[in-house]
Amino acid sequence: MLYCTFTLYEKKRLRPTSLFDMSDGYTLESFVRTLNTDFSLPAEMKKRSPDADWVDYNRARDQLREFVAAWLRSGPNTIKLFDADPSLRSAAWNAQAHLIPTATGLVRVSIATVVQGAGPLDFKAMATRQFLYFLIDPENYRLAGPCANCEHYFINNTERRRVYCSARCGHRLSSKLFNEDRRKRDRKDRLAQVERESQLWLKDKTRLTWREWIINKTTLKKNWLTRAVNNGEISEPIKGRRVIG
Repeated sequence: MLYCTFTLYEKKRLRPTSLFDMSDGYTLESFVRTLNTDFSLPAEMKKRSPDADWVDYNRARDQLREFVAAWLRSGPNTIKLFDADPSLRSAAWNAQAHLIPTATGLVRVSIATVVQGAGPLDFKAMATRQFLYFLIDPENYRLAGPCANCEHYFINNTERRRVYCSARCGHRLSSKLFNEDRRKRDRKDRLAQVERESQLWLKDKTRLTWREWIINKTTLKKNWLTRAVNNGEISEPIKGRRVIG
């Protein structure tokens, strides 16, 4: 039986955190934080103990994100979810719940998962245990994401469907899409400009080479023209035949 109680290090805080062992109890907020946390160890810590056997807990986080993605694809529908993942269904069936007294009028639920063949650092078992907490949370429907911009999961406190975790991410993605669209339009216009000037060069009795003509007649740079030719976006025409791409 695996009780996942491991100490992790959160990248930006340089202090121990227990996002996977949930020693402070499960909350939807802590679950979302686990989904979004980068557990990569800071370079300072690796330099301090270069020979230490550091563990990549991002593997457990990635497994947890896979569980959540499967849950969302299912509907959410836990019958379909368990049918698609027999190992998860088995872990849920064999899970044991313990009620831990607190200093309030409520008890805290602690889940022990039974994962066949799981060792003390089995990342799937660690993720499974936390995911089971999520499945029994009546508020789990509030989980939304991943954000279309930063790919983080977030809690949706509104009734409408949200695509972004924040207004800032919404503005950033809108700006990114606008800039990408503008770059595509600019490139299309440049290619059309090359096509027009190439036709004029073919008809003219100039001594200029095709590249010299394009550079002199437009604002395009030699390097841009070379890259466009190398990428196959345009073909260099030859006097006497038209082979414009």
